[in-house]
Amino acid sequence: MPLMVFLDEAGDHSLDPVDKDFPVFVLVFVLCEAEEYTDRLIPAFTRFKVRHIGHDGVILHSRDIRKALGAFAFLQVPEKREMFHTELNQLMIEARFQLIAIAIEKRRYGGDRRNPYELALEFGMQRLKTYLQKTSQRAVTLLAESRGKNEDDALRLAFLQLLKDGSLAPIEFDLKFVSKKLNVLGHQIADLCAYPISRHVIDRRKSHRAYEIVRTKFLDLPSFKIFP
Repeated sequence: MPLMVFLDEAGDHSLDPVDKDFPVFVLVFVLCEAEEYTDRLIPAFTRFKVRHIGHDGVILHSRDIRKALGAFAFLQVPEKREMFHTELNQLMIEARFQLIAIAIEKRRYGGDRRNPYELALEFGMQRLKTYLQKTSQRAVTLLAESRGKNEDDALRLAFLQLLKDGSLAPIEFDLKFVSKKLNVLGHQIADLCAYPISRHVIDRRKSHRAYEIVRTKFLDLPSFKIFP
């Protein structure tokens, strides 16, 4: 069955300066079988959007949900907020997808000063390669959310350099960029996973309900790396 892979991130990849309130960069790979994605995930999340917002044109963006912004302003009402989060949590629990996540703790990131996005991409693709080999898949397309021409060009160059060194062979990797405006569900799921992972990395002593759900989606291999 064809595998769909969506990329999204939490935090910025700047090292100078490091945001003291959010000193982590997280890159998430969401893996989902195409049939599961088209036949079950999209209908389930569409019904959820229509039920709570009245249409499916809205993008489930973690920050807007947390801050009750824009289409999510109704979440300022406690009863509506509780119902929304209860149903969204259950939807995420039932959704059949898997995760690879790479977190770069920027305050501890010393000697190797590579761009955190490039480093996270390499770590993630190596783990994706391992999974694909175990499942006898030979090719995959990564769908990244477009972040602007300069950012996309930099990511594309880093991606091509990873392919050039041969460490990802014999898997055939492709990379495509998709605008956020296209309302791609896979990127929204990745966004909903990336923020709880980043909060967990920032404060591992604190319990996060959303993270406890997300962590059940990690692949059955070392698929969550915190660096350094």
